[in-house]
Formats: sequence, structure tokens, C-alpha cells
Amino acid sequence: MKYRTELMDSVLTSPAAQRIIDYITPIYRNGYVALWMFQAIGVALDALIDFSEGLSAQTSPQTATWSIENWEAEYGIPSDIDQPLEQRRANVVTRINTSTPANPAVLAQYATAAGGVPCEIVENVAKNTFAIVMHAENGNVAAIRAAINEAKPAHLIYIIETALQRETTNSIYAASAGSYNKRYPNVAVSNEVTA
Repeated sequence: MKYRTELMDSVLTSPAAQRIIDYITPIYRNGYVALWMFQAIGVALDALIDFSEGLSAQTSPQTATWSIENWEAEYGIPSDIDQPLEQRRANVVTRINTSTPANPAVLAQYATAAGGVPCEIVENVAKNTFAIVMHAENGNVAAIRAAINEAKPAHLIYIIETALQRETTNSIYAASAGSYNKRYPNVAVSNEVTA
């Protein structure tokens, strides 16, 4: 602001309003109603500037916030507002980067993105059956089922398992001993002492 008054400092808090006042005649610097009018216009312009600057972030699913529902609708992913935003973004990115029919690696990516935990696929656990192994106990099983049901080949069935690996410290002591015995056949042992 080129011109500053105490009233201007107290009323004009919007950055856009502070820029507007530089283009207006200095007669309004003590006009209470005019300053509040510029403040109201500035607040609306600030909101418009923030929206337009944030709009470019919505054009990519990796940075989308409020448009994530649009991305999910575009790729046929059911919206789950209880999931964290990062997980919802991962679901969309995974769907974009993969296409059906799905192989085991793609199904593992789907399960990992949907469940939010590392998953792997184990093939042929039974006839026409594969297993989805979650490597954490707090995975979203319902989301994994929904993603896998849509992506898997229709003739396959699956089961979902949880496998946890915990590291422990154990001391193991091992000992071994050996002996060598050889038996000679048909040898007579004599007790005679020869001198």
C-alpha cells in the first residue's frame, strides 16, 4: 500500500484489497464504508486466486484433493470417504497404470493400493484358486475384495490370508560329536605275548 492510515491497516487485511487501494484515489483512505467495500471485494478476489492456483493440482490424481471423487468416478472406483486421501490417490493411479486382464503382479498392485498394506499373490493354492496374502493385520479387506473382484479373471476364485513376520532374538546352541569305528572281518585276536 502506497498510502497508509491507521484505519486502512485495521480494515484492509486481504492482500487483494491492499493492492486495490493503490489504484484508487487517496481520498478513500479514511472512508470507513469504502474501505470495507474494498475489503469485501479483496476477500472474494483472494478466494478466486486461491481456487485458480489450486486448480492445476486437481488435474493429476497424485495431487488431487477435492477432485479425487471425480477421478474415482472416471475410472469406476467406488468412493470410500473413510479411506485416507493418499490411499484413494493410490487406487486411482494403480487403475490408470494397469489394464485388464490382470496378471498376478497387477492383482498384487490392486490389492496393495486398495488395502493400504503390502500384499502378494500366491498362485495355484487349489484348482483355479489363488491367495492374496496381506503382510499386515490392519488391511482394508472390503476394499481389497472390491478391487480384486473387478480385476480378476472370471474363472478364478481367491482367498485372503494374513501373514505376519515378527523379528525375535533367540540364542541357539548346537553341538556335535563324531566317532569312527571300523570292523575288520575274519581277523583273530590273540592274547599271547611273544618275546
